[in-house]
Amino acid sequence: MVVFQTLIHENPTNKLISEVRNGFMRPIQLPSSVMLKLKCQAVRVVDDDDGAAVPRITPVRQVAPLCRKAFVPVVRRSVTTDAASAHAEAIPALCGHLIDIPLHQEEDKPFTVKLSDESFETYELDPPPYTLETTKQELKQMYRDMVSIRRMEMAADRLYKEKKIRGFCHLSTGQEAVATGIEHAITKDDKLITAYRCHGFALLRGGTVKSIIGELLGRREGIAYGKGGSMHMFAKNFYGGNDNKYGMGTAANRAAALTDYYKRGQYIPGLKINGMDVLAIKAAVQYGREYTTSGKGPLVFEYVTYRYGGHSMSDPGTTYRTREEIQRMRSTNDPIAGLKQKLLDWGVTSEEELKAIDKDARKYVDDEVAEAELMTEPDATPRILFEDTYVRGSEPAWTRGRTVDETFYY
Repeated sequence: MVVFQTLIHENPTNKLISEVRNGFMRPIQLPSSVMLKLKCQAVRVVDDDDGAAVPRITPVRQVAPLCRKAFVPVVRRSVTTDAASAHAEAIPALCGHLIDIPLHQEEDKPFTVKLSDESFETYELDPPPYTLETTKQELKQMYRDMVSIRRMEMAADRLYKEKKIRGFCHLSTGQEAVATGIEHAITKDDKLITAYRCHGFALLRGGTVKSIIGELLGRREGIAYGKGGSMHMFAKNFYGGNDNKYGMGTAANRAAALTDYYKRGQYIPGLKINGMDVLAIKAAVQYGREYTTSGKGPLVFEYVTYRYGGHSMSDPGTTYRTREEIQRMRSTNDPIAGLKQKLLDWGVTSEEELKAIDKDARKYVDDEVAEAELMTEPDATPRILFEDTYVRGSEPAWTRGRTVDETFYY
């Protein structure tokens, strides 16, 4: 007796479903009475000893993805950053019934949510599962993480305008879901390499608000000893691609013939992800981590996100896009507001608890920023200037260069 997992494909005229056998599909005729029971269900077709196909209906949460020996084009779903369409729903325990998540449920008890059908778009790749197992505790921590990043970036914005932060300052306001979703899908032993706009990644990888703000202020106790600045954060297992639609002051479609970056890997499979949905990001990264660590090869991920501010603090961000576009994205595509609404809709938490999280995050960031402003500046000496140019212990007998004070005369 051989059991094959079957995907349902209902044809309204002849009531057929398709059986997957050794990578090929063949239609199976079923009575109308059986087809009425197949909605939102999977079917296991069992070959009896006489070779007859006997359908057996089994309710399942999700049909297991097919393992293909060679690439077969899959259905393309367009990725959207529309907050309304990106909303997840509680996955049905049975067709038509939603899982109830009572407030008194244990914080660490897992439950499953269903992601939007528009969460992913694939290139030579089967999509990740459109479901995600999580807990109330994790969902609230995701919310706390994103609020903390937002508050930290707002503090950096203020310090720059007060002329306390000088030089480059690239903020990720609006992109908090990318760093948070990735962090919740990997382990602390995994390595993460980013470009700039990396303050949120540095915080979640083990940095502190104090060390990051201290770095922006150029202080000795900053995360890169006050010499790296906004673009060169460093923490253990972190060294600092999103697609936020703009490269400095240029819209992507003005500079690139192909803006589907997840297809740029040619023969490397790619995945486009709704970068404004933290749950879709976590599901995608979990899928990608298992895919790559199991020896299937590399993947190219594109997180479709949006920065509310300019390229840097010196860029108002309104010369190459309209104020109406920015306001529309803020009001309809805020990753924090999107997750907040889900937590309330699912009964994971209450409005009062979320307000308490907001208040705690604000106090934490304010206290850390105040401590960062009290940090000392590095000594303006050649020893301090060059101490991290070489691996410690391998420095040459002498180095060549000038201190900040000396450059005034040259």
